Amino acid sequence: MSGVQKGAFQVWRVLRLIGITFALAVMAEVLQHLFALPKHPRVAGLHALDSVSILALSAWLAHEAWRGSSAAGRSSSTADA
Repeated sequence: MSGVQKGAFQVWRVLRLIGITFALAVMAEVLQHLFALPKHPRVAGLHALDSVSILALSAWLAHEAWRGSSAAGRSSSTADA
């Protein structure tokens, strides 16, 4: 893969992570408050489902961040050699 293609892939990866992080913030702040209202018990049942989704999404983001930093460390150490 050429340097330009690799750079473009990294930009799209970063943009995707930013979008997913924004979605996580919306889920945590807006949806959790809306689903916790006692007026509509059927909608309030989605509160637990949303919290599990937030947990899964944040775990995936943490994994991606950890994998990205370790991959960057590997590429810089191989570039030094």
